[in-house]
Amino acid sequence: MEKRSAAWTVARIAICAALYAVVNGLTAPIGTPWGVGQFRPGVIIPALFAITSGTLVAAVGAGLGSFVGDVIFLVPAGQTNVVLALAAGLPGNFIGFLVFGYIVNRMKSWSAFAVGSVISLLIGNMVAAIGVMAFFEPLRTESATAFWVGVFGFTLFWEFTMMPFMILLLPILLRSLYGMNSTSIWPSGPQRWKPEPLYRVAAAAAVASIPFFVAGGLSYLGYFDAAYGAWPLLGPVLGPVMTLFELGIAVTILFSPAAPLLAGSAK
Repeated sequence: MEKRSAAWTVARIAICAALYAVVNGLTAPIGTPWGVGQFRPGVIIPALFAITSGTLVAAVGAGLGSFVGDVIFLVPAGQTNVVLALAAGLPGNFIGFLVFGYIVNRMKSWSAFAVGSVISLLIGNMVAAIGVMAFFEPLRTESATAFWVGVFGFTLFWEFTMMPFMILLLPILLRSLYGMNSTSIWPSGPQRWKPEPLYRVAAAAAVASIPFFVAGGLSYLGYFDAAYGAWPLLGPVLGPVMTLFELGIAVTILFSPAAPLLAGSAK
């Protein structure tokens, strides 16, 4: 991507943050099973800006947009507070899209898109989950294991409710943008990515998902069993979260090859 002025970068950050805040506000009523955190299909907004406008724009826009959206929509509704928004949402979104933008813009391929989607959401959501659990740490009286069970649950919920939108809806948005011959407005994107077979995209998604296979295996072996009842808000919903995990893995691997098809750039 060619070098842009500071004004261009600031303007793109502001647009990204504003759009992300509004979309998050629209879906804010849909929460996690534990009453903290929200369903966020709006992650496609900073992901879109990462591809079209660069890593810095996406990372800063995501962090600011998450914080502003929380303050405007969630704090007045009593669903969060400013400290929690700073401790969880802001750093999680910033780091997650910093990783996504770096991977996608460095490798410029649909395999990189698949890997970047899985890994960036894993890292970003884990950072946010640690922030949430650390915020409530003084209120807990259970074992330390419950802390990591909470991180595990939040991370899985966010990861696999976000992935379908990343791999299915985002490519459609990209196709719409580049179909308008708007390369002067959106100077970088998949129309310039190197061609590759679809099976390689699926393989990349499968390899990137290995941490989830390991986590799922540990849970089925009973590694987390000791803490299932440790936190009343957490234990009863781990079963449904594991079902979400299984479905999410399947969707990620099976539908990742659809991304270049939906974007109209499959070779």
